[in-house]
Amino acid sequence: NSENGFPVAPEPDMRGWGHFPLGRPPSLWGTLQTLGYSRFAITVSLLQESILASAVGALLACFIALLLLDGTAIRFSMGVFGLHIDAGVLAGGLLAGLLLGIAGALLPAWRCLTRPIPEALKTTI
Repeated sequence: NSENGFPVAPEPDMRGWGHFPLGRPPSLWGTLQTLGYSRFAITVSLLQESILASAVGALLACFIALLLLDGTAIRFSMGVFGLHIDAGVLAGGLLAGLLLGIAGALLPAWRCLTRPIPEALKTTI
């Protein structure tokens, strides 16, 4: 309890959540399957969420690169070279971000969704 008499919620224990899809435990996926969602529907939902998050990150990274790096001269012991960010470089950065988002969702989703439902419901962190 706090000094004013209102109860204080304990701090959540977030250790170990980094290896689950977007920070969610496998028991959530077991719960969704119990409610009737198919594994395919859950996988598509995970992919959509991951692709959206990675697309926002890739767009933000491209914008920052255009602002801070385009036209910058880099000096090193053998001379100087300039950084020029064109459409091809931006497209490559966006594509890499989207591919990382897909891979980042599919691999953990496969691991979580291949468990039997009772085992997934029992999973704790």
